[in-house]
Amino acid sequence: MRLSDFRDMLCSALNLLGDGPGRVEISDGSRRVRVGRSSADRDEPQAGEPVNPLRTAGPSAALAVPAGVIVRAPAVGIVSFRDQRTDKPFAVIGQTVTQGETLAFITSMEITTKVVSPRAGVVEEVFVEDGDGVEYNAPLLKILPSA
Repeated sequence: MRLSDFRDMLCSALNLLGDGPGRVEISDGSRRVRVGRSSADRDEPQAGEPVNPLRTAGPSAALAVPAGVIVRAPAVGIVSFRDQRTDKPFAVIGQTVTQGETLAFITSMEITTKVVSPRAGVVEEVFVEDGDGVEYNAPLLKILPSA
């Protein structure tokens, strides 16, 4: 595949995706491009969506944000929140997790990287879906530390 062909497919996928969160896949037989965007990737909130005070009020607003640990992608690839052997999810919203517990795997070019919980707590929010492509350091989920 030529770089210009890939660029054209990527532009088409992004145009189909628009500004909102979601995922789109385009293929033409032997070639495939999958692009996704989570609501955490956007700079501006949509109507009815809670506003992140850190984006609007500056660094001093950090004290007003409830404590939580954002677990970020340690690598670029496809995220999997399910155990491939048992098909059970590693972590779901509301689940209590321990420090070092496996939360997900990220696979890229047949290399799998484990995502572990940096702290004990409760999974409060998941920013991406199982099977989404993620960039390095992309937010995956939020954990509220246990007391």
